[in-house]
Amino acid sequence: MGLADDYRRDGWVKIPGLIDAAHIDALLTAFSSDLLPSQSKFFRQNTNRYEPNDIDAHGHVINSFLDPHHYRSVPPLRQAVLDILFAPTLKAALADATGHAGLDLMQSMLFDKNAATPPHQDWWYLDSVPNGELAAAWIALEDIPAEAGRFYLMSGTHEMKLHDDLRSLRHDTWLALMKAYVDSHAGAVDAPEMRKGDVIIWNSRTIHGALP
Repeated sequence: MGLADDYRRDGWVKIPGLIDAAHIDALLTAFSSDLLPSQSKFFRQNTNRYEPNDIDAHGHVINSFLDPHHYRSVPPLRQAVLDILFAPTLKAALADATGHAGLDLMQSMLFDKNAATPPHQDWWYLDSVPNGELAAAWIALEDIPAEAGRFYLMSGTHEMKLHDDLRSLRHDTWLALMKAYVDSHAGAVDAPEMRKGDVIIWNSRTIHGALP
């Protein structure tokens, strides 16, 4: 079974050790030296606003970063992000899994702290035309212990559609449907072990989230 077979069957696939540690170390160094201590405002994934870093008692940035590959005011970090996102190994894995050799970067995110994201399907928020062909990649920048709250997915849910194209459902109603489905199928939740450099690629229709 290859990446394409697993991706087509489950709606996601994990590739261990795909990203070179040197690229990750460069990103972590730039984050610690240039982004973490910055007093500037950056565009945030969780609020869609420009905000300064909100740092918790443990020194982690609470408000996640949106599109850090666009952060021209922080050149070392921007370049480190681009080096990872356009790594030949990642591009090849995405092409193998999806069957599409030509891929466009739509969005990037950077999380310093577990956001405990509720279960959802990406295609409510961002998708391809036609729908259901967008692929996402989750890249572990460090070993993720289970107690930190792991990323999870539900195999086969890329075959489900729990909203209509006209979005007649309220967003909160749809999220409640997602939660109800996950709660009633708890045995189908897969939170794979992730170590530094591991990557998960998933389809925009696959139900996923982050454990608290």
